[in-house]
Amino acid sequence: YPDLKYTDKLTTEEYGVGCRKGSDLVSYINSVFASSYADGTMKATAEKYGVQEAIVEQKDAEYVKNDDSDVEYIKNKGTLVVGITDFEPMDYKSEDGKEWIGFDADMAKAFAKSLGVDAEFVVIDWDNKILELEGKTIDCVWNGMTLTDEVTSAMECTNPYLNNAQVVVVPADKADQYQDEASLADLSFAVETGSAGEAEV
Repeated sequence: YPDLKYTDKLTTEEYGVGCRKGSDLVSYINSVFASSYADGTMKATAEKYGVQEAIVEQKDAEYVKNDDSDVEYIKNKGTLVVGITDFEPMDYKSEDGKEWIGFDADMAKAFAKSLGVDAEFVVIDWDNKILELEGKTIDCVWNGMTLTDEVTSAMECTNPYLNNAQVVVVPADKADQYQDEASLADLSFAVETGSAGEAEV
């Protein structure tokens, strides 16, 4: 974004993938994160989308299967349904509009392949992500989701895989006017409902 500038970081945060409470899908995703970090796949995908500096090191993780296994449920139905919003560079449409791409989309597709299933991306109302998981209309939320207390108490979440920060973005030719919190007092902010950005604003 050559005509935009951003402020210093207001907050720092970590991204994770969310699943239904108690889901064994989380430990499977963690194990795939660990192997993709170790073999360089995660880094290569991050470089493709310019987020390589944000990757969080992934430790070895072992998959632990539950009796009521979401992994088996997904394998049996043949599809991993991923809840997303249009959020570049994490999940967004290719130029021809036919395919979901981005760091998260590519990682989710690779994960689905490891399960032997297809990834299906469903745009959700971000405010309803927990209800979507509980209602089994989606299997996971994989969309640059900040691991807030609210999220981690309502979902089973993976280990953090990317670092992020909240910033205020303004046109470059006006950036000098907005150098501290007081100077922002009369501005209107565009944020995603239910997001960490909304909470910070």
